[in-house]
Amino acid sequence: MPKWSRDQTWLLGLFAAALLLRLWAVAEFQASPLGHLLFLDGESYDQWARQLADGDWIGAGVFYQAPGYPYFLGVIYTMCGHGFVAVRLAQALLGAAGAVLLTLAGRRWIDEKAGWIAGVMLAVWPIAIHFDLLIQKTSLTMFLTTLVLWLLGGVREHGSARRALTAGMALGALALVQEQTMALAIVALLWLMWKAWKVRCRQVAPPAAMALGLALVLLPVAVRNEIVGGEFHLTTSQLGPNFYIGNHPGATGFYVGLRPERGHPRYERQDATELAQEDVGRRLQPAEVSRYWLIRTFRENSADPVGWLKLLGRKAMLLVQAVEIGDGEDVYSAGDFVTYLRWATPVLHYGVLVPVAAVGVAMMLRKRKTWPLLALTATYATTLVAFYVMARYRVPLTAMLMLAAGVVVAAASNWRSPATWKALAPAAAIAVACNWPMVDPQQIRAVSYANIGTELMFAHESPVLAEQWFLKALAINPEHFKAMNNLGIVLARQGRYDEAIAWYGKALALQPDFAEAKFNLEAAKRARKE
Repeated sequence: MPKWSRDQTWLLGLFAAALLLRLWAVAEFQASPLGHLLFLDGESYDQWARQLADGDWIGAGVFYQAPGYPYFLGVIYTMCGHGFVAVRLAQALLGAAGAVLLTLAGRRWIDEKAGWIAGVMLAVWPIAIHFDLLIQKTSLTMFLTTLVLWLLGGVREHGSARRALTAGMALGALALVQEQTMALAIVALLWLMWKAWKVRCRQVAPPAAMALGLALVLLPVAVRNEIVGGEFHLTTSQLGPNFYIGNHPGATGFYVGLRPERGHPRYERQDATELAQEDVGRRLQPAEVSRYWLIRTFRENSADPVGWLKLLGRKAMLLVQAVEIGDGEDVYSAGDFVTYLRWATPVLHYGVLVPVAAVGVAMMLRKRKTWPLLALTATYATTLVAFYVMARYRVPLTAMLMLAAGVVVAAASNWRSPATWKALAPAAAIAVACNWPMVDPQQIRAVSYANIGTELMFAHESPVLAEQWFLKALAINPEHFKAMNNLGIVLARQGRYDEAIAWYGKALALQPDFAEAKFNLEAAKRARKE
């Protein structure tokens, strides 16, 4: 029996510490009002997973959303029944394992000290812990990202076909969870092809093996799309609509639905298809819908290329912002209930990570062995700027930046070194940019409070509790007209028509074209007369 080494003991200790921190968070989160609510993508994933657990593992049509996480959920629901505790426990295990994998990845790409620093950072990083609590694909994305970084580090060290095959399969799995990470697979393949060409094709096996690994994972999905949906797509068919959402004239860099007031996953495919078909005047297949939105994006932006460049610049700034931009639920409102998130989020965030990592990137440029890792980092950052920015899409980038930050922290241990002092000035300048107030976290919290109220109102039929959350949202953002309208609905359902009419009126004063509020106002007036 192999002897248990001291290094393995330390790695086990890191895993245990990361897991205990996550289990503490799971316990508090599960006991909170948030523990039993689903929002936006989480609601769609849950519904999809329940269908899978009921036996419908093939489904209908070309995949529009990435299938990896719903199938992950479906397996858990099949084994443990429908419930969120088992999912959160599984994700806590993945989060803790990810910290260990990032440590090992850092060793392979940089050195032991930098690897340990990166792994410890991930173990305690609050936004990573937050995503382990949610019914969202982000936890699985982080785990697969760290796995990919570790496996690619092994390919760099040893260059064997077997390792490349495994890395290719992991890259394929990551792409099935988060589509834009397909760019990482392309970069990894190009890197191995360049290495093969450099040695006059004596190492063609690794790139071929990586391509085979990708094919083993992605081709079954593509064949399924062809058989069931009539089109060959390696993952999904939503490239065009997503690109338009992030780049049309008037885009903000955030996610906004193609139709007003319909920013929910349940409407995405329908709205993208209907709007495209209305414009061209005929029925379109999924690939044609995607192509329509890509062409429309370039056509509309060709009239104002400077405006498009400004938008890309804004998204680049949002990418490195300290504030975590939530998507229906956020780390700041979760901190109301989870002690560690409340303590750690103000201290450990992108405004701290990015400046340190930027200096680390500059130091890594001097080491040729880290260039592929830097190429992966730059590529993924580019994909985010090309679409739109949200906290959950920054997760793969977070793991890569932690490796770069590990280089700096390891070097800074020698505080007398001139290089340490020279790094302070650029880090301080970047820190100012990252912490520049572009987004107010309180406004993000207000959106989440309103979403909680909406979920309590419609899914759980708890009007009294819903009213409290809408009032909390409006206390932060008195101009949240959607919360005003939904508060009016809650009050009308309780027979408090005068109060409901007042809130509908306030919503319409802020948004005169708000059709739903107009309809609700007239309905409340009729109900009051009756």
